[in-house]
Parts: sequence; structure tokens; C-alpha cells
Amino acid sequence: MVPVLARLGLALAPAAMLGAYAAFPMLAFLPWIALVPWAVLYTDDRRERPSWAYYVVGAYAAWLLQYSQAERFGWYAPFLLGLAFLPWCLPFAPLLSWLHRRVGLPRSITVALAWTSAEWLRATFTVAHFDLYGLGYSQARFPIMVQLADLIGVYGVTFVIAGANGWIADGILTVRDVGWRRSVRTPRIAWGFAALAATTVVAGGYGIVRLQTIHTAPGPRLALVQPNLAHSPRNLIDVHLAQLLLTERGVPAGEADLIVWPENAILDEIRRDGAYLDDLGWLAREKGAWILVGALENRRDRPGRTTNGAWLIDTDGSIRGSYRKRILFPWSEYIPGDAFFGRWLPSAQRLYRWIVRLGWGFQPTGTPGDRAEILEFPWRGGEARVAPLICVENAYPPVPAAAGHDGADFFLNITSEGLVGGPVQEQLLRIAIFRAIENRMAYVRVGNTGISGVIDPLGRVTAVLRGPRGATIDTAGILLTTVPVAHLPNSPYARSHDLFAKLVLGATSLLLLLGVARRFRRAGAVAAASLLLAGCMAPPPLDGVADEVGGNLARGRVLLSEGKTGAAIRNLAAACATEDGCRESMPVLYDAYARGKSDDVAAATFERIAERYPALRPEALVAHGYFLERILDLESARAAYLASIDARPTALAYERLGRLDLREERPDDAVRTLRAGTAIAPDDLRLRYLLGRALWLAGDLGEGERVLSALVADHLEEASAWTVLAWIGLMRGDQDAAESCLRKALALRPVPSEARYLASKLALRRHDWDAVEGHITALRASR
Repeated sequence: MVPVLARLGLALAPAAMLGAYAAFPMLAFLPWIALVPWAVLYTDDRRERPSWAYYVVGAYAAWLLQYSQAERFGWYAPFLLGLAFLPWCLPFAPLLSWLHRRVGLPRSITVALAWTSAEWLRATFTVAHFDLYGLGYSQARFPIMVQLADLIGVYGVTFVIAGANGWIADGILTVRDVGWRRSVRTPRIAWGFAALAATTVVAGGYGIVRLQTIHTAPGPRLALVQPNLAHSPRNLIDVHLAQLLLTERGVPAGEADLIVWPENAILDEIRRDGAYLDDLGWLAREKGAWILVGALENRRDRPGRTTNGAWLIDTDGSIRGSYRKRILFPWSEYIPGDAFFGRWLPSAQRLYRWIVRLGWGFQPTGTPGDRAEILEFPWRGGEARVAPLICVENAYPPVPAAAGHDGADFFLNITSEGLVGGPVQEQLLRIAIFRAIENRMAYVRVGNTGISGVIDPLGRVTAVLRGPRGATIDTAGILLTTVPVAHLPNSPYARSHDLFAKLVLGATSLLLLLGVARRFRRAGAVAAASLLLAGCMAPPPLDGVADEVGGNLARGRVLLSEGKTGAAIRNLAAACATEDGCRESMPVLYDAYARGKSDDVAAATFERIAERYPALRPEALVAHGYFLERILDLESARAAYLASIDARPTALAYERLGRLDLREERPDDAVRTLRAGTAIAPDDLRLRYLLGRALWLAGDLGEGERVLSALVADHLEEASAWTVLAWIGLMRGDQDAAESCLRKALALRPVPSEARYLASKLALRRHDWDAVEGHITALRASR
């Protein structure tokens, strides 16, 4: 029992130290000793080699402690994410053990080789290259000692720290074996110390020279906007208005060359008619500066999919440049392996998607960009060039190196990290410091909640946005600052990227091959894995007992009223044992599914109903399409609506198809669809409103106004119709008519969000800040 506990203690000690550094970044000394217990455990020649299970447990615990903030997405999130990211954390101990036993080099060398190789493999091959805790990053706040990163990157600093860990492990085991006095005369201890001392002197001397010989000049003036707002699809309008108001109040006209909003500042299609570009163009004219903003773009070639981008807007409200994020954050921006599960394990895919929605509250829709971009904006009669980065793209060194390779003046990293917490944001700032040094280029960071600031080409933080009490995180404000530019040639690291790390990996591989050649022996490995998801999240059976249909239907309604959605669904599905029972059950079943998050199961359930009962096919296919829309399978949803219309045209099918046309920004198609619907149900309020809106978006203002005017003549309480009439009045240039319609919309209850947005747009242009604040407060209260 004692050896087991001792080994377990050695396996978990590094996890505790690495986790402590992650929680308290000021403990930057801990990485210099964190690997020692693992090195002792797996290179002790006087002990039998322990099971790899100890290291697996320790590595998993290290990941959980370093990324403990993942629990904010659900208590289970760290454990599931840890399993996904663990595989590329595992090579270190096997590499170290094999190198030590087969090559026999000092631990100061073998630990440095094994850890640096494993760290590069982890950053290169793990999901989305997500790796924030390379050892080298811990020393970012010591500028003299990390300037050599422009030669060998962060992995060079990692190599030195890992080597120090190996030297300490060598010392501990040597003292145990030969005693303290003899150990200091042991060659591997003496030479190891000499090598570390020489490395320290060289690194420090190089750092001093670089700090004294690299000079910067004042560059473009920036206004960094840190709104400190929750970005989600539910609060698009009030967040957009709040950011407009903050910028209008906080940026003096003529004091900035570029205004920067963070990632996801507009969590919507940037080109939405009459909305964001119009507002940003007005703001740019007011301030005399172009604006770079984080926003989404709908993929025209892939309905329901989006790209996360940085958009450069001029004073006319035109897009003058854009960059699409290339490295997406797994599970919040895309679902790794979703297509594989969909093809081979549909039941597992439903469970997988459900878990993602449970954690993040939505199903991600992102698709990646495919190239770096340089964006140019006016500066001093010419142009300034900026290399944009989004979110944690800066954590994978080759991406910034490629972005800055084509002559940019500085990096501009927009990000939104509201849920990750202060220590992670500090770590991301340290990563940014290394990217600035590696590429010898200033680095600007603009975060929704912080840390927003400027790093010069030497890795020194020259400006940080601070709140009234000095806080850099979870505070709103605007930082007016100037970028220090150096205009240096590409650094050796920028030209070679991760050459040093690749050389280390090559040396490690060569030593392993030599060791195998010298001491070849037969080895075997056994791996086992199982996925027990078949049948999970399957649609409930429709094969109830015919005589119990009435009872099942009644129980389903009662259970739904009590909030027991899962049990209600099972009873309502059982009521589909007969066609008549299913006809009566379907509306309640639809309501039950709509309240939950099992949209994949709902779509499959209504598809089965459509196949089983041809007479119910039109209604079932509409419900099938609706839930497909909710899981963003828009092409299949369109096919379902069209199949419903082919079976029997209904007003509901035309309405859903028309809404989908508008969602996909196909207003001309929507007009045709909705005209067909109103031919079936000319008095349907929803169809009439949607037709008027589609005509407006298609540019047919006269016909749209006629349709909506007839609607409000019959139904004065249709606030959404009054709002669109206000839009039409503005587009016609009839300000009085627009404001009259808008007053009518605002007087009704509930007030449409779009009406409050339009009222705020007009109030901003009048500089009526109190009115805008009132509308923002009302929007937040209505959520």
C-alpha cells in the first residue's frame, strides 16, 4: 500500500503545482520544479518501472486543475473536455522513460527533450490546437530572460525550464544514491549546473542587448472598446446599442485613427439590412475614424452555418476588409466529429449534440476561414497595416507568425472571454507577450471583459485598460492609446516558425531509434475502448396499446403541465398507437419538445409519424422541419417543408418555409412563398405580416407598405407591422411618417425589440443618450 500511495503522490504532485500556477499566475517559479516528481517516478533506476496508469491519472488531474474554469459550462464539462484533450498530454512519460533507459543521458537533457517534444505535439495535434499552458509562457513577465524567443520561440524557453526540472531530479536521486558530498562532484550534476548557468547568462545577455537596441516609434492612435457585456444570441440588440452608446460617449471626435470593438460584438450577420453597417458608418463619421468590429457572417453556400470574423468599416458604412477566424474553439464554435457520428452513429450524435447544447446553451454553427489577411486603414496620409487575430488563435504560434509575415505594422487580437476568469485572461496576455517577441511586432489585445491593452515588440505591456478601481477584468471602458511600431525585418522565428521545437522532436526521435537499435526487444501494447451510446437519445416508440391512447394522452397533458417534459413525451408518443390518437397528440407533443433541448429526437419523432400515418404527413413534416431548423440543418428543413406542401398545401407550411427564406436572406423567394400562403389563408395575420416584411426586404417598398397598411387597418395592435412601416418611412425619406408609425409601435404591449432598436438608432443620431439608455434597460428587462 505504501509504494502505491507514494507513486500516486508523485504522480499528482505536478498536477497540484501546475494547477496552482494556473490559478495564481504570480507563482511563476512553480513550473521550474513541477516536472520533478514525474521525472523521479519514471527514471528511478533503483525501482521497478511503475505502471503508466499513475501518469495518466496525474496528467488528467493536471488538465482538470489547469482548466477548472470549464465547470462554468456545467459541472461535468471539465471531465468530458479533459478526456477529449488528454491523449496529446500523454506522450511525455513514455518518451522520458524510454530515453532514460535506452540512451542513458542526464535527466537535464532527457526531461528537456521529452517535455519540449510532447508540448509541441500537444499544441500541434490536439483539438483546435488548444493548449494554453506551455511551460515557457510562465516567464513572460520577465522580459530580459525571454527575448531569445525571437530566435527559438516559446519552446526554447520551455526547453530551459524542463532542463532545470531534469537537473533537480538528477540531484535528488544522486544525493539519495551517493550522499550529498559526493553528489556535488558527480559529472552530470556539475555539468548540468554549468549548462544551466551558461544558458541563463546567454539568455540574460541577449535580452539586455535586444532591450537596448530595438527602438519603437509612435504608430496609429487606437480606441479600444471594452464593453464588459454578455455576448449571446438572446441579447443582440441591447448589446449592440450599449456598445454604440459607450463608444459615442467615450471616444472624442478626431482622437483615434481606428476604433476597435471585441470579438462577437455583433453576434449576428454583419450585413443585416438597415442595421449594423448603417450604425457603424454613422459612428465612424462622428468620430472621424474607421472601425474594426467582431461580427458573424452567414455562409451563403452552407445554409445555417456562419463564420466568425473581424470587419473593417469605413465612414460610409462599407466593409473595406475582413478576416475569418481560422481556428475555431471546439464545442462552442463547432462540434468536433459531428459528421462522423451523424453518418455512423446517429443515436450517439443526438446524445453528443444534446450534451453540447446542455453545456453552452446552443448548438454551434461555425465554419473556419482559410487564410491570413492584412487589413489597411488610413493613417498620416497613407495606410497602416494590421494583422487580425481572433480569440485563442494567438495560442498556436504558427498562426500569428503567418499573419505577421507579410509586412503588418502590428497584431490586433479581438476576443471575448467572459466566462474563463481572470487567471486565464492573464495567461492569454502572457501568450500574447510571447507572440510579440517572437515576431518583433507590437500586439494589441481587445477583450470584451479584458484584458485590453498594448504590448510593444519587446514584450513590454505599455498600456492597459483599467477601471475606476484599477481592475483590468470585468470592467467597462475605453482605452485611447498609441501603438509602438518598430518596422523590423521578419525575426528568425517568424521565418522558421517552430524550427527549434521540430529539431528537438527530431533529436528525440533519433535517440529513440538509436536506443531501439542497440537494445531492441520485443514489446507489446494493449489498448481497449468502448462507446456505449447505441440506442441513447433514440426517439420514443410510437407503439402504445390502442385501448390506452386516451389515458396516455391525458397523462401526457398533466405531466407537461407539471413540467415533467420527458415523461410527458413518452406518454404522448404512446398515444400515437392510433392515427386519431396521434392527430390529437401531435400539437401537445410538439409543445413538449419545444420546451426542451432534445431537438434531434423531436425531428426524428415527427419524421416517424409522417412515415407511419400518411394522412398526418403534412402536419408532421412541418414539425419535423421546425426541429431541423432548431438544430441548424436548414437544407433538410427546407426539404421537409416542401415535402409537406407536396403532400397537402397548408398555410402553416408556407409560413414556415417563408420564415426560412427570410432567415436565409432570400426575400424574393419569401415573397413568392408567402403569396402562395396568403392565397390559401388570406386573413392569416402571420402570413400577411411576413409578406409585408419580405416585400420590404426585397426592395418593393410600395407593395410592402400597402400590405402592412391594410394589416394595421384591420388590426391596430400589430406592433411589428407598425415597426416595419416605420422602417419603410425612413427608407423613403419620410421622417415624420416613420416616427408616427414608431410611436404607435412603442405604445403597444409587448413592444417589439426591433421597435426599440429603431427608436434608439434615431435617438443616438440626436445625441439623446438618456432615451437610448431607457430603451436598453427595457430590452434587458424583457429577456
